[in-house]
Amino acid sequence: MFSKVSVIKEFVAAEYGVTVFEINNTGRRGKKVSPARHLAQYLVRKNTSLSYPRIGVVFNADASSVRYAVKKIDSGIKTNSRLANLCATISNRINCMKG
Repeated sequence: MFSKVSVIKEFVAAEYGVTVFEINNTGRRGKKVSPARHLAQYLVRKNTSLSYPRIGVVFNADASSVRYAVKKIDSGIKTNSRLANLCATISNRINCMKG
């Protein structure tokens, strides 16, 4: 399961041009890092069986922050076709992998 989390973080980091370290970092984030972090948390929630608190642990965040990120991306997917396509593309790449 945690290898899937690592893969999600790597895919999202590459798409947004940030590092996995930046996605994991709890300090101030730039305009590119916060959306990447939110998307990674959303994809982990949708593609694994991890709970909000457990996702928080792997992202150095609390469960309420993860819930906020998931809700924000869920809402964004409904109005932003680029975001919806990106989520679908990364999810497909993840689900095509074995392990």
